[in-house]
Amino acid sequence: MFQIITQQLKKSLLPWLEERTRRAGAALFAKPDAWAVRSGWTITQRRGGLSRTYRDPRFDLLIRCTSCGGSGFNHTAARGACPTCGGSGRLVRTTHAEPARR
Repeated sequence: MFQIITQQLKKSLLPWLEERTRRAGAALFAKPDAWAVRSGWTITQRRGGLSRTYRDPRFDLLIRCTSCGGSGFNHTAARGACPTCGGSGRLVRTTHAEPARR
C-alpha cells in the first residue's frame, strides 16, 4: 500500500516540482540569458534549470602557440616572451590552415 502511494506521488508531484523549478530558473536568469543570446553565446542549463553555463564561441578560435607550446615563454627571445604570441601562449585562428597573432 505504501509503495502504491509513493509511486502515485512520484507521478504527480515530481513533474509539478520539475516545472516549478524550471520556471524559477527561467525567471531568475531571464536577463543574463537574454544578454547571452544577443551576444551569440551558448547557454547550458544545469541542475534542473537553477544553474547556467555561458560560453563565448570565440574561445573555439583560440589555439596554442606553436612557437612556445602555449607557455608564452621563449628562452631564445631577448625578454623571454614569445615573439610569435606576445607572451600570451595563444593564437587566434583566422582560417583553418593558418593562425594569426593575437
